[in-house]
Amino acid sequence: LLGEFKFGMLQVPQSPYLDSHSLFLIGKLAYPPALGLAFSNEATLEKAETSEAAYSYRGGSVGGMMVWPSSTLDTRFTLYGSAGVRNYDGIDPFFGDRRRDTRYVASLDLLRPSLRIRGYRPQIGVMYEKTESTLDFYSFSKLGLRFQLED
Repeated sequence: LLGEFKFGMLQVPQSPYLDSHSLFLIGKLAYPPALGLAFSNEATLEKAETSEAAYSYRGGSVGGMMVWPSSTLDTRFTLYGSAGVRNYDGIDPFFGDRRRDTRYVASLDLLRPSLRIRGYRPQIGVMYEKTESTLDFYSFSKLGLRFQLED
């Protein structure tokens, strides 16, 4: 069981109405490996306050991860997925309606434990994110590729 608390401040000099204070509370629960698989779940609560209610929000998300190390393929597969929502406090000044976003994330990472580059293990992954908003302007989908070196 892991708990995490984050506090952040954002300052936008050209648009001070977007300056915000953010709070995040994250809880993660990992399960002991069973049948060669490892599982974990997470829940996040978040809140951002700005001087204009249209840009302040409250939200949360739930997600899960599964790790499957395959000795046969000499590869570790990590599958992640989450869904979350953000409810904005005020009416958007440009679109005249209250915003509510729903966000979905899915990713798959691959790592070969036996492959090393200068002592590090390369990991590659693909991530898909979709945000659906009650205000279409804020809706989007994106696909990303990730490369990192693991210790």
